[in-house]
Order: sequence, then C-alpha cells, then structure tokens
Amino acid sequence: MASAEIGVWKGAFSNLLIDAVQPSLLYLTDPCDGMVHSGDKDGKNIASIDLNAYFTEHITAPLDHWETPRIIKAYSDVLRTFADHPLDSVCIDGAQRGLSTT
Repeated sequence: MASAEIGVWKGAFSNLLIDAVQPSLLYLTDPCDGMVHSGDKDGKNIASIDLNAYFTEHITAPLDHWETPRIIKAYSDVLRTFADHPLDSVCIDGAQRGLSTT
C-alpha cells in the first residue's frame, strides 16, 4: 500500500499512519520552509516553529531507520509527478489559504 500525507507540520499524523496503516511506501510532502505559526482562530494555542530545522530534527531523523517513507520538501502539486506510482490513500492537511493545497 502506498500512501501520501500532504501537510506534515509536526509529524504527529505521520506517525499514526505508519503505526496504523503500515504502508509499504509513504510520501511525506511539506514545503518545510521558514518560520510557521499556527493556532486557534481565537488566538489560543499559538505555536511557532522553524520548519527547516524542526523537519530535519523531529521528522526526518526518527524515520531514518524506516526504509519506506520518502520525505519530499515540496508543495502538494508534487503529487502530479507520481503518475507511475499510484497511491492507495492520501491525507490532505495542507494550509487552508485558498489555493495553498492543489
């Protein structure tokens, strides 16, 4: 089973996918670019992280022992290049800013 996650953020759902689905191949796609801020619309639970550093330290490094994830620092349109590699499931949790997730 091949799966993809669009919008990895801190990798929590990535780990759930790995544990629950155990895909033979998992693409983790996120631009991982610069400082990112997230929180509730009421201004609570604000989190700010440098995605470049966070992605490498907290997502890439723990998955180094696992052969199947392919980590792609790109926007969701990279999935168009997977024509020869069909996906069984795709989790879409990208930025909710109009056309951010394509």
